[in-house]
Amino acid sequence: LELFSLLSVPDNENNLILSPAASAALTRAFRRFCTDEQESMSLEATENWLQAINGCLGRGTEYRTTLAILNKKYATDVSWEELPKDARFELADFLHVYTRGLRDIWGLPHDLNVFGEWPLVEASSISKISSIQNDQQPRLFMTRFDRIFSSQNNCRIIAVRDQISLQACPNADHASDHLSVGALIQLFGEDDDSS
Repeated sequence: LELFSLLSVPDNENNLILSPAASAALTRAFRRFCTDEQESMSLEATENWLQAINGCLGRGTEYRTTLAILNKKYATDVSWEELPKDARFELADFLHVYTRGLRDIWGLPHDLNVFGEWPLVEASSISKISSIQNDQQPRLFMTRFDRIFSSQNNCRIIAVRDQISLQACPNADHASDHLSVGALIQLFGEDDDSS
């Protein structure tokens, strides 16, 4: 719930849209990827963005959404390699990718971390961050999304399994960027006197 309130707000029709802080952070990140005076990214700059957040071109929801936007914009139905070389990706397109991504609540904080914009802070307290270089390593993204809730009325928590990784996931120890959370809980009924 905390992340939803940081990253999104409801619009007039109760749809989730980017919060002002998330929108401002994404706008700053977008402008760092723009390679010229235009308020748009070239195809090469768009590839650099997708590689920065996904580690390679061709994976992730952002890639699939971006390809669909560019195909629609240029009235094509082609693979990434066949897109027009002069294709441009606008700020509105970029923000649309992340508005759609609000359903995957872990993705936006990860990407903001890659951009040097996580945790979110007020725009007035941010100094200009230099352009993201292709060889620059992003900071390790760490946050918690999963919780296990229990009632103390009819159970006792025996153990909790919590995983962390000090390397970016996926990696050799963790095949996914989703780390499991688990708990061993003893349940007892009304007649049990186990407490």
